[in-house]
Amino acid sequence: MLETLGGVPILALLEDGEPREIVPVPPDAEPDVGSLYAGRVTRVVPGMRAAFVDIGASKNAFLPFDADEAPHQGDAVLVQAAKQPGGEKGLRVTRRVTLPGRLAVLRPGGACGVSAKIRDAQERARLLGALQSLCPPGVGALARTAAQGAGQDALAQDLGALLADWAAVQAAWRQSQAPRCLRRAPHPAQRLLQDVLGPQLIRVVTDSSAWHARLAADLADWGPANPPALALYRGETPLSDLYPIRRALQDALRRKVWLPCGGYLVFDICEALTVVDVNTGKHTGAADTALAVNLQAALAVARQLRLRDIGGIVVVDFIDMDAPESRQMLLDAFTQALAEDRAAVQFFGEISPFGLAQLTRRRLFTGLMDALTLPCPACRGAGHVPSPQATAREIWLQLARRAASGEDTRWRVCAPSPVLQALLQAGVPPAWQVLARAQGPHRGEGFAIAPLGDEGDTGETGDIPLPSREEYDA
Repeated sequence: MLETLGGVPILALLEDGEPREIVPVPPDAEPDVGSLYAGRVTRVVPGMRAAFVDIGASKNAFLPFDADEAPHQGDAVLVQAAKQPGGEKGLRVTRRVTLPGRLAVLRPGGACGVSAKIRDAQERARLLGALQSLCPPGVGALARTAAQGAGQDALAQDLGALLADWAAVQAAWRQSQAPRCLRRAPHPAQRLLQDVLGPQLIRVVTDSSAWHARLAADLADWGPANPPALALYRGETPLSDLYPIRRALQDALRRKVWLPCGGYLVFDICEALTVVDVNTGKHTGAADTALAVNLQAALAVARQLRLRDIGGIVVVDFIDMDAPESRQMLLDAFTQALAEDRAAVQFFGEISPFGLAQLTRRRLFTGLMDALTLPCPACRGAGHVPSPQATAREIWLQLARRAASGEDTRWRVCAPSPVLQALLQAGVPPAWQVLARAQGPHRGEGFAIAPLGDEGDTGETGDIPLPSREEYDA
C-alpha cells in the first residue's frame, strides 16, 4: 500500500491483513541507501581506518576502509550509500558497489554466489553456473531468492539491464566533477515491490494516479509470471484508516507495547544497541505465567523489530525461567518468528539462564523513530528532566556565585511553580533580596535570573519574596 496524502507518503506491506512493514518515504533530496556518488575525500583518520567524504549532502559521509586501500585527502572516489544516518551518526558509504535487480544483484569486482535462503543443492549449482556464464570478467552477481526456478533467459534479461546501468554509472563517473550524485537508488515503493514480487503478493493499492501509472510500468518491465492486482483507490477514507496502519504506526512509536495476555514490552533505543524488556504486567495466570508471557513476547518482539525497522544489536530480556524445556520452547518460538523477517537477522541461537537473547538485524529502510520523531527539546532525548528540587538548587548556586563575585544581591527569579516551591522551602541568606515569579510549566532547566531595578523596587504583582534563613549566615 502506498498512501501519498498528508505530506509524508507512507508505504506499508500487509500480511494477512496486518501491517508488517511501514516505511515513511523520505524527501527526494535526502540520500538513500543504494544511491551512487562521485565523492571527494575531505579527511582521513588512519587510527579509525575511515575517511570522511563530501558527496554533496548536508553532512559528510563516513567511509571505512581496509589498511591496503586507504584513500588520500582530496581523492575523488566512487561510493555507494550503504547505511542511513541515525542519531549522531552520518551516512555510511562503501566502495563495494552493488546494483540490485529482481532476480540478481550485480557485484562489480565481486564473485558470483547464490542467496543462502535457496537451500536446494542442485538449484544452487544451476544458478551459480548460469551467473558465471552470463557475467563478464571482473563482474560478479548474487542470485536472489526470487531467482529460484527462473530460466536462463530471465536471468540474462535481468543481468543485461543491470550491466547497462553499471555502464551508465561508469560513464557518468568518468565525466563528472565531485561531489555529484551519479545514480539515485530506486524509490522505496519500487524497491519494496521488487523485493516482494512473487506468487505471495496478491494486491498493490495506491491513492495516487501518478504512482499507479508508474508502478504499472514497472510491473510491465519486470514481467512477473503472475503479476499482482494493481488498484487505484478513490475512496474518502484514508488508506491508513481503511487498513489498520495508523493504529500500528502509533503503537510502533510508543516505548511500551502491551501483549494480549496483559504483559508488556519496553523498548529502549541506545546509541549502540536496542534493549527490549519483557514484563508480566497485568498477567495473573497459573504457574506457567513466565512461559505464557514469553511466548507472546517472542512473536511481538520479532514483529516490532520488523515494523519499526530496528537495526544493529538487539538484546531481549525475557522473563527468567528455570525449566530447560520452557527455555527450549521459547527458543524455538523466537527462532521461528525471526525467520519471517525479510531483513538479514543473525540470532545467536540461545537464551541465557538470565533470559537474555542477543541478535543483530540489518535495516531495510529508514527506521520509524529516525523518520518520524525528533529528540525532545526539553530533555534532549534523555527521557528525563531535572527535578524541581535540582533546578532550585542550580538557581541557588548561580545566585551564590553572583554574590561571591561582588554582584548586587538583589534579583528577580522567574521559574516554574514547582521550582519556586522548592526555592521557598530552601530560603536565602538575610543579605539577599530575591523576588520570585511563576513562569510556565516545569520542563527542566528553564529559568531566568535578572537584577532588580533601583533601591525602591519592591516587586510587581505576582512577585513572591523568598524568605531569609538565619542559618545561612551562621
